[in-house]
Amino acid sequence: MQMLGAEVSKTTERDRNGNEIRFEVPIIATPPTVFALLTDSELMSCWLAQDVMATPQSGGVFRLWDPKGCWIEGAYVAAIPDRLVAFTWGGIEGLRIGQSIVNFRLEFDRDATVVRLSHTHLPDSALNMHRLSWMLFGLPRLKAVAEGIPTAGTYLSDIAEHREDTPYLSRFHCPDWGRIHPALKPASASAIPSPNC
Repeated sequence: MQMLGAEVSKTTERDRNGNEIRFEVPIIATPPTVFALLTDSELMSCWLAQDVMATPQSGGVFRLWDPKGCWIEGAYVAAIPDRLVAFTWGGIEGLRIGQSIVNFRLEFDRDATVVRLSHTHLPDSALNMHRLSWMLFGLPRLKAVAEGIPTAGTYLSDIAEHREDTPYLSRFHCPDWGRIHPALKPASASAIPSPNC
């Protein structure tokens, strides 16, 4: 699946809490539509995972499961209607349950909702796989479903297929941004990722 208009908004940053990846993608849909796709279990199952448990309130349940064996578990940190959704994330690709935090900020800009994703507290061992997963699978699926484009499969099923189809060591290499999608570019020339991301 190719990337549908997401841009790297900044290079990966590292602080005492681990690494942070950031993406920004415009979605031709209203903030309430995008917010629902991040908080409503039934709608989340259209793009994120086959089985979803979501209680979008501080401390509420956040669980995803796919029949191919991928699962993610955490808890909601925040759910501010049409503006912000944040949850802890773990149990997949080198993360303990709830180890990292995924944050979606929604901002309406003319006819699109700009979604700013940040995924923080990532250890070095999980960084590249999560960057790749959001870039290739997660954000394109969210965008497609929000814009009414039919899709088959989910984010977690894409990850499971990637595991099956990609030799182990190749799973963790950073992509050539230009090959994935010509429009996928860092926000500034100084933000071009190094070969080691």
